[in-house]
Amino acid sequence: MILALDVGNSRVKWAWGGTEPSPDNASPWTFATLAAILERVSASAPAPEKIFAVNVAGPQVEQRVREWASQRHATAALHFVRTQASGYGLRNIYPELGADRFVALAAARHQTRDPLCVIDCGTALTMSVLNAAGEWTAGAILPGLGLMRRALAQSTHALAVTVVDDGEIWAPRTEEAIAAGTRHAVLGGIEAVWRRCQDRLGGALRCWLTGGEARLLLPHLTTPVMHDPYLILKGLLWIADSQM
Repeated sequence: MILALDVGNSRVKWAWGGTEPSPDNASPWTFATLAAILERVSASAPAPEKIFAVNVAGPQVEQRVREWASQRHATAALHFVRTQASGYGLRNIYPELGADRFVALAAARHQTRDPLCVIDCGTALTMSVLNAAGEWTAGAILPGLGLMRRALAQSTHALAVTVVDDGEIWAPRTEEAIAAGTRHAVLGGIEAVWRRCQDRLGGALRCWLTGGEARLLLPHLTTPVMHDPYLILKGLLWIADSQM
């Protein structure tokens, strides 16, 4: 059995080969809680034969995962997927591209030979674009909704951030105005990049929307997108299958 493990900046997600990814298999994490979350992963299914992981949280976290794997799953082969200049249908990928973005692009490219864009709505919102040949074409990074709202609250005097976002553009109070303004800033950024990439590539651009904040943006997007909250996990499982 293959275990896919996605360690992001704010959440750990996992899936087992041969089963559908589940929203139950995701947890917010801190360095103090990581060990307990990894124990949940171990308890969620029989011992894996292989573990395919992507980690964007730095070398200390990777070392923690390696220690957990050696202690709890000593017979499993652990493989951290890295960004490659070419592979899995992708070409001319720049070396600094995050491994999570690389895996998500591989998952999308596996499903189409059209030009494509992956929009990952995590702590940072990233947009990654390939042309029809699978070559890196463009990218954009902006603060995610939560990060943008927290930055406003922390960097200005007496501003509070509401946890409620009702989708309205007209905001009677400051908290709702922050929710509306940040939402429209992110939506505007997505749609501006999408339009320019459409013009540059001269044809239909297939877009995937993923990440923890995608559900907050999906109802308001005019850009046609396919929502797949498990794109990175599916990419890890596909990469694992392709190496067997």
